Amino acid sequence: MDSVEDWHDCNDPAELRIRLEVALDENAELHDALAAMRTENRRLRTRLGMPAVGGPRALPPVPEEPVPTITVEGSGLPYADAASSTESKIALFSLGLSRGRVSDA
Repeated sequence: MDSVEDWHDCNDPAELRIRLEVALDENAELHDALAAMRTENRRLRTRLGMPAVGGPRALPPVPEEPVPTITVEGSGLPYADAASSTESKIALFSLGLSRGRVSDA
């Protein structure tokens, strides 16, 4: 299969039938080649001790990192400034979204 032919101007049913049969034959050949490659991949994966493709894969659990919070000494309130890490700034912002000010109540 070298290229895709343009059939938009073909109106001869006999020609279309021939082209369809050729395409179906090529499809069958590709299907057989794919099946052979999958069989070979399974064989090689078995020899290498690798799991089969599509089989269950045990992924390691993703550890949850604690949210870093920096507090001003003695106040217990979260604090972040321009020199703080991005994580600290995000943590401060996230805390601000979940807590309201007393004056807002």
